[in-house]
Amino acid sequence: MSKDAHRKIREPIVEGIFYPDSEEELLYCIESLSAASAEPRGRAFGICAPHAAYEKVGGLMASSFLAAADRKVERVVILGPVHRDFIDRIILPESAIFRTPLGESRVDQEAVKALLSCGTIFDRNDIPHLEEQCIEVLLPFSRYHFPEAKIVPVLLGRDSRAAVTALEKALFVAFGGDFSGTLLVVSANFSGGGDIAAGKAEADRIIEHALRGDSDALVAAKVSREISACGVGCLAALLGLRPSGKVRLLGRAATVSDLEKMRGVEYAALAVDD
Repeated sequence: MSKDAHRKIREPIVEGIFYPDSEEELLYCIESLSAASAEPRGRAFGICAPHAAYEKVGGLMASSFLAAADRKVERVVILGPVHRDFIDRIILPESAIFRTPLGESRVDQEAVKALLSCGTIFDRNDIPHLEEQCIEVLLPFSRYHFPEAKIVPVLLGRDSRAAVTALEKALFVAFGGDFSGTLLVVSANFSGGGDIAAGKAEADRIIEHALRGDSDALVAAKVSREISACGVGCLAALLGLRPSGKVRLLGRAATVSDLEKMRGVEYAALAVDD
């Protein structure tokens, strides 16, 4: 029996729903979305992409990853929110492999151990990862652009100021402040799926704070419930790691609910350059 046979594997839960479940169709989808993007291949320090069906936001995902596609990446750290059972924990996976239609993404176990050593707020628990799609939907793009890179899937259980600060500091400590071989990817949507006008205003506010690199303002707005978007805390942690970096808006989009025409979700793609 092979060594990997004893390792836990996180199987995909939204393949065939949010993105194609066959390798051939998924490759064609990613290549088509990338070819249609106006974003040139770049060397971004970090990126922010939405989590939804490719038919809705695949273009934004493609632009985000293209912004960093020319980097030599050994490790992709994907930061995402928990959509249910909010807890004051930062959750790392027990699984050693996250499977995708494009192949298996191996978890960087040394990086996981380093983050776990950064405080009791970090926990290793597969259950939230097995229930959550926000990281999964970005893995095919990671596999496409950086097929040899290991991954570090991180779920932020609550966007509290303490948790965001702990995440930012732990990422800096775990990698010794050296991100030359590490790409930081944030999975975030820019409104909470409510009233269309309110959602647009919420997305405008998030983008405004992000373009200024104001991580404190993002956290304050989330804690005070001025914004409800999922993934804001992860974005704040990314911005905190590069306070002098240039933040660029790569694109934005909105969708309207088929059932409730007055409700929708706002999406955007960002890149953080050195």
